[in-house]
Amino acid sequence: MQVDIDLISGPRLDGTPPKPISTPTPNLTREASLAGQAGREGFVVSVDQEGRSGVVGFTRLLQFGLEEATMEAAREWKFEPAMQQGKRVAVRIPVFIEYKRPARQ
Repeated sequence: MQVDIDLISGPRLDGTPPKPISTPTPNLTREASLAGQAGREGFVVSVDQEGRSGVVGFTRLLQFGLEEATMEAAREWKFEPAMQQGKRVAVRIPVFIEYKRPARQ
């Protein structure tokens, strides 16, 4: 599984985007593993002025409990906050997680 944080500044942020400090990967659910679920899940994370994060919405959903696992993991992520004109600002960033198909045993 790969976490890819696409740090874009967007049209209203002309400062520094948030920088990831800790982004633990979501756990692959038992259901997803048994079903052989694979794919790229896209979502939007809000990062507040303190660097705390949470999922705002999904742009690409997977099944078998992976969206819940993603939301749980994202709540634990920590960032250096985005900066604009010397002040911390809250932003939203797109994030993608690539879930690999579990190896058959």
